[in-house]
Amino acid sequence: MNVLVAINDSNYSRAVIEEVTSRMWSPGTNFLILNVVAIPTKEHWQDWGLSVNSELEASLQKGARMLVEDSVEYLRPQLGSGTTIIGKVVQGHAAESIVATAKNWHADRILIGAPSASGIRELIIGSTTECVILHAPCTIEVIRAKVDKLESKNGQEKIEQTLV
Repeated sequence: MNVLVAINDSNYSRAVIEEVTSRMWSPGTNFLILNVVAIPTKEHWQDWGLSVNSELEASLQKGARMLVEDSVEYLRPQLGSGTTIIGKVVQGHAAESIVATAKNWHADRILIGAPSASGIRELIIGSTTECVILHAPCTIEVIRAKVDKLESKNGQEKIEQTLV
């Protein structure tokens, strides 16, 4: 089985990683840990007569690689030797890149995070998650994380996300 795990630097993604570790996976399961650097390609910017700040792009790419590498290294001992875990960073539109990677890699399942909510907010999931659900070539599992509001020291509202 090929399982694509779509992550970013949110607590929703941390919930997805924890969900992966909480399950018993069949020997031979392959995991692809994917992060999408969601900035337009250089060609897109050039079409508008603009240029890409190469320092910003390099910083985002570096952060994405570190996130993926850290996730792979965290999962490796948790999942054991019967699984294969690889990491990948791509640049582009998040949902389109996740769907394209799932198709090209022949994913059997995509795990993706979303906030847990109640009431009318329950109907709303992230736009990336929604787009992946609508266009993915395989089974999708949305891992929900609970969002609790806490007050920060300076009196402004701060969001802390915890597992459901």
